[in-house]
Amino acid sequence: MKSIKRKIALQFTMQFFIVSVFVFCLFLFLLFLLVHYLVIDEMKRNFPVGAIDLIVSETDVSNGVATVPSDLQKQIKENNMWLQIVDKEGNVIYSIAAPAELPNTYTAPELIKIEETNRFKTFHVQAQIDTMFNDTSLFLLGYEDHFAKKLEEWANEFGTNGVLTPEFTAEIEKKVSDIDGYLHIMDKNGNIIQAIGDQNNMDNFSPLDVLKSKVSPEKEDPSISIYHDPIHNQTWMLYRLKSEKQPIMQPIMIKKMILVLLVFCLIVLLMSIGFSAWNAFRYGQPLLLFIGWMERMEQGLYEEVLTKKERKKVFKKNGKIRMRYRLYEEVINTFYLMAEKLDRSDKERQLLEKTREEWMTGISHDLRTPLSTIQGYGHLLESGQYEWTKEELQEMGETIREKGTYMVQLATDFTLAFQLKNSTLPLSMKKLDLVKIVQEQVLKFANDVTMQHVSFTFMDKTEEITNIMADQKWFERMLDNFLYNAVKHNPAGTEVSAIVKQRNQQAILIITDNGIGIDEETKDHFFDRYYRGTNTDETTEGAGLGMSIAKAIVEAHQGEIQLESTVGKGTTITISFPLYHTN
Repeated sequence: MKSIKRKIALQFTMQFFIVSVFVFCLFLFLLFLLVHYLVIDEMKRNFPVGAIDLIVSETDVSNGVATVPSDLQKQIKENNMWLQIVDKEGNVIYSIAAPAELPNTYTAPELIKIEETNRFKTFHVQAQIDTMFNDTSLFLLGYEDHFAKKLEEWANEFGTNGVLTPEFTAEIEKKVSDIDGYLHIMDKNGNIIQAIGDQNNMDNFSPLDVLKSKVSPEKEDPSISIYHDPIHNQTWMLYRLKSEKQPIMQPIMIKKMILVLLVFCLIVLLMSIGFSAWNAFRYGQPLLLFIGWMERMEQGLYEEVLTKKERKKVFKKNGKIRMRYRLYEEVINTFYLMAEKLDRSDKERQLLEKTREEWMTGISHDLRTPLSTIQGYGHLLESGQYEWTKEELQEMGETIREKGTYMVQLATDFTLAFQLKNSTLPLSMKKLDLVKIVQEQVLKFANDVTMQHVSFTFMDKTEEITNIMADQKWFERMLDNFLYNAVKHNPAGTEVSAIVKQRNQQAILIITDNGIGIDEETKDHFFDRYYRGTNTDETTEGAGLGMSIAKAIVEAHQGEIQLESTVGKGTTITISFPLYHTN
């Protein structure tokens, strides 16, 4: 029981561990997914600072050579961006997706202007210096502002003295309306000197946006495009409701971690599903076997614990239990033991029913014979039709007394058998000399004139005193039963001997005859209650209790009994008792 408890506990602990790992990995996956979402959201709100930070952190610059992860290169191209890495001399040492108008070498004023305005020509540019290790480098991440370019074109083509020429106002207004936006032209103090577009949307735009774009150009709203007219010192600001898609950079490390965790979660999930299915199969299959066993046991088919098909499933050719059923090895073995016990109990019950029927038949016959005799003499005496002599009356009385004595003895045997079975027989134990008591009983039988057809011998093979603790009355009854049984079931001329000897602190009594012997069936049930080894006929008396009573008396005296017999050669009964030692 402890073994199967350990096995089941181990199985469910493993299952719990795997599920726990899956839950933990799923938690990490969701956590990284949340971090990824927060990082992306932050990059959206802080673009392009977040993007350039990501590129700088994941790019390696060493000995004038820059190495950008391939995933970042792909994202830069997909988002229509470009990247240049400039060394401390102003030379471009790395470039990807850079337009042709970008230089390969930057002057100090150009780099200062890019740092101040976050623009270069028509490009939004985010610059960041990397001072890690010994190689100082400048990262330039840019993307083209098409509307800023349009503003420059509009200012050059349709502007006069820094404002729109009146004849082109309607045309510009249509262009601005097509993008659901509006245009403000402001002087150097931030005052709106000209407004083009939907007047309902103009309240959403503040001149402070100009100041914000100068102070914090990295916070610039991508839906606002700005062109500074250097000649007239005026600013053109185009605000559009339909903004372009904002470039987004994906953190490579977090993406890889999410991918790894996702794959790992899927693997653990598949393992959990597989392990659960395996457990269901492992625990389910034996349960189906157990149900089949119980159904067969309910029908009383104790010998058929497993069908041939089931035995092939459960056992290997060498008789060992297969691995899938190894968990229930103790249960299967217990089922077999239980089935054997139930089968044995059922056979014993059937045998008991049979012996009881035989016993009832024998009892009915044994009681019917004396009762018939007593009843017949009673009718004769009651009728008064005959006159009986004194001798005839004396003979009748003697017959009735004998039959009555036999019936009393029969009832006494029933009571004695019941007391011995329930260990309620009172015993008066005292020290007895085994040699003496056996010798006296054998002598009694040898001197009985009714048993002259059988010879009795006694042999004492002991060299020391063989005292035992016994109740003399019941001990003599036991000896009488064994000796009388040897006489009763054997023909004339049978020799019966009683031998007493000592062996290993045991007093041994051996009763042997050279009679007809007994068969195997009778030998198996020789000491059973109500069992009669011979057919019930007119000359057979008793209820089959003699040997059962004798054995019970032996066991009540802490003794052991063995039976050996061969048909045609005789029978030997060996009884051993513990010796009595005085302290």
